[in-house]
Amino acid sequence: MWISLIGFTSTGKSTVGKLLAQKANIEFRDLDRVLEEISFKETRKQRTCREIFTEEGAESFINRELHALNSLKNNSKIVLATGGATPLKKEAADLLEKNGTVIYLTATPETIFERMKEKGIPAYLQSDPTIENLRSHFLKRDPVYRALADIILDTEGHTPEELANDLFSAIKVLT
Repeated sequence: MWISLIGFTSTGKSTVGKLLAQKANIEFRDLDRVLEEISFKETRKQRTCREIFTEEGAESFINRELHALNSLKNNSKIVLATGGATPLKKEAADLLEKNGTVIYLTATPETIFERMKEKGIPAYLQSDPTIENLRSHFLKRDPVYRALADIILDTEGHTPEELANDLFSAIKVLT
């Protein structure tokens, strides 16, 4: 069973995912790192997801992301932090849904944007790094995330530790 964390960049998927995996004593996988590892094996170039997206474009990146997700099929128990756009591709959403529990970590667009400014604006917003552009993406993605999620957790005003504890309790109830 996978425990897949979905949501926008900067909602805590990787941070909370690592803590949750530790509490549940199962493996943590970050889909971005899996994608980067596979890309390196194929190209022998060490690149970040941001560099891959910028150099190859959105369509190629989405295909690489789906390939990375498929590479995890043999992992029976993992906590998986997905990329923000992962659930937007139907094949990826189906795979997440089929393999376990899907958790949507959310926050307001304003909070997400502030966190992004600290962490780095993602590649898909680079051409127009404004709150208005983020809000536009949020309005498109939020319904997709909500429809796929088994659990929706608002990250506003909570520490990663609190969120991991809440998810651990919720997952124990589900299993």
